[in-house]
Amino acid sequence: MSLENTIKERGLSACNILIATLLAEFWNYGFVNQGTLNIITKKIADSLVTYCESKGTDQSLKEVPFSKEFVEKIIDSFIEKLDPFPKPEIIELEKDKKIEIKIETNKCKFCPKGVGQAEIPGTLCMFPSLIRWIIQDHTSEKISNTNIIKEEGRCVFILSKEENKEE
Repeated sequence: MSLENTIKERGLSACNILIATLLAEFWNYGFVNQGTLNIITKKIADSLVTYCESKGTDQSLKEVPFSKEFVEKIIDSFIEKLDPFPKPEIIELEKDKKIEIKIETNKCKFCPKGVGQAEIPGTLCMFPSLIRWIIQDHTSEKISNTNIIKEEGRCVFILSKEENKEE
């Protein structure tokens, strides 16, 4: 699909194209991979939280337990502020321990593949780790995320509450 058609079909903004193409070109030149992106999203998450706090929004996100409802609240906030993708399907796999998120692949506005047109063999998505870092910053729990897998036209990842291991 041409970029022009993608712009029209996904309703992309100049910011969407800037971010997706920046990520795509960083990958094309070997400056970034999924592992690196997972690490640097910590700073992005911190900056987004500071942004929300400075605007007086999302004050109700302070120190809450990990749950499907909390994940939905974080993602709704993402959608309101960044418009990255339509509301995804969110499934609780294990009560307060594992939550699966399914995003329509052809609707994401920040995808380095679909928008930035990178020929990436795997993934280069910031959202699983970005959502993880924001959730972890607002809970007293350690949260992990899986990498994205493609499933029936959707990008799917799982957020998990890590168990405290006693020695």
